[in-house]
Amino acid sequence: MSAFQLALKNISGNAFRNGVVSLCALLLSAFALFTTLVIRGAESSLRLTIDRLGADIVVVPEGSEAKIESALLMGIPARFWMPQGHLSRIAAMPGVDVVSPQLYLATLTGADCCSVSDMFMIAYDPASDFTIQPWLEEELGNGLRVGEVVGGSYISATEGEQNIKVYGYLVTL
Repeated sequence: MSAFQLALKNISGNAFRNGVVSLCALLLSAFALFTTLVIRGAESSLRLTIDRLGADIVVVPEGSEAKIESALLMGIPARFWMPQGHLSRIAAMPGVDVVSPQLYLATLTGADCCSVSDMFMIAYDPASDFTIQPWLEEELGNGLRVGEVVGGSYISATEGEQNIKVYGYLVTL
């Protein structure tokens, strides 16, 4: 009797035991597959979150710290600005890898010039941006043309339209 014949006779002679062993092997394989899928999903989610973290530090004019905090955390409009020349000085500082200018704007409450009231807007430089683009669902490719904007999940045009009015100008979502 060969080893193969002996193994075949052993398997056919103990059907219940072999069924239990096969079921355990199947369950173990399913568990390994499930665990792999969960780990890969968590890894992908973690990578996306790291990409979306954006800037380590936000540079604002001296004395504007509280204003930017309330603007970023609570969406309260704030008024301050920095000259464009500061950008190159900040980029030249040791430890600074990337800089990207942004301009924060807000629409007026209940004004006829804006179709969405109390909307928080960010104007950014797509060539140097690393904080806005990771949040976009799809890449802009050639960027935005004049009169085009990207809206967040709560910004929408009226039904059947693709435009909203911002300070009297129609922009396409």
